[in-house]
Amino acid sequence: MSAGYPFDPSKLPAKRVGSGALIRNPEGDVLLVKPTYKEGWEIPGGLAEAGESPREAARRECREELGREVEIGDLLCVHYADGARTPGDGVMFVFDGGTSSACPDDYVLQAEELCDIAFVPSAELGSHLKPVMVVRMLAAIEAARTGAMTYLERM
Repeated sequence: MSAGYPFDPSKLPAKRVGSGALIRNPEGDVLLVKPTYKEGWEIPGGLAEAGESPREAARRECREELGREVEIGDLLCVHYADGARTPGDGVMFVFDGGTSSACPDDYVLQAEELCDIAFVPSAELGSHLKPVMVVRMLAAIEAARTGAMTYLERM
């Protein structure tokens, strides 16, 4: 480092990093959770904390939100969201959370964050999720089927 060019980490750009898990039942329906703090539904997940990898964030968020450990598998989808629909930009990761034979009542929801949980057929995701999230989830489902990770940008 040159004495004439001090490094100031506070000047670096900040991006949100979010992670979630695609969890399906044996019929292929997708596990969705309904947050208490915003409209609509989401997949289990949330923002990564400082020093936490996207995979670690997905594992922690699932444990906190669902009250059980979820085995976080392969990365299915990376989505760069440019902030056109939400403040700031971010990189969102969707990992394979596997297949669960549990019914919604078997999960222990984090009551201060979630008020409902359901397995939803992929054909009905549009009635629960924002359009951008439907695209992300259908890409993740296809990646799980084919074994080829997907990258989405500015959807």
